[in-house]
Amino acid sequence: MNLLVRLLWLGLLALLAAGPVAAQDDIRALTRTKEEIQAAIGAGGAGFGRLFLDYLRRQPQASSGRLVVSFTVAPDGQVTEAAIVSSPFADPELEAGVLAQFRQLRFEGRQVPEFTHPGFPLYFALPRSSVLPPAPAAKAAPPPPEQGPKQSPVQGWE
Repeated sequence: MNLLVRLLWLGLLALLAAGPVAAQDDIRALTRTKEEIQAAIGAGGAGFGRLFLDYLRRQPQASSGRLVVSFTVAPDGQVTEAAIVSSPFADPELEAGVLAQFRQLRFEGRQVPEFTHPGFPLYFALPRSSVLPPAPAAKAAPPPPEQGPKQSPVQGWE
C-alpha cells in the first residue's frame, strides 16, 4: 500500500509540474502571447522614441503621457488595423506616426486566428536630461543700417 501511495503522489507531482507548461503551450497555439506582443513592439521602440522627440521639438512645453493604441494582427503576422484609443497629446503628426509605426510591426506568422489588442499603452516620457538638441534655427533678419549723415551713393554729389 505504501508503494501505491508513493506512485500516486509522484504521478500527481508530475501532472502538476507539466500542467502549467501544457496550458501555456495551449494558449500559444490559440492566440498571440503577451511576450510575443511586447517583443514585436519593443523591436520598433526606437521609432516610437524618435516620433516623441520630434513632437517635443514642435511642442517644447509638452510633458510625458500615455498613448493607447488598438491594433489587429493577421495570422501571417502583419498588422492590418491600428487606431488611437486615447492620447493626451492632441498632435495629429505624432499620432499618425505612431499608427504608421504600428502598421510596420511584424509578428511571427502562425496558424492562429486574427488577434485584436483593444488597447496597448505606450508611455512617453521626457528625456532624463530634459535638454533636447536644438531645432533648426530660423534665419535672423539683418540688422538695421546705422543712422548717420545721409550720403549719396554717387561720390561727389553730396
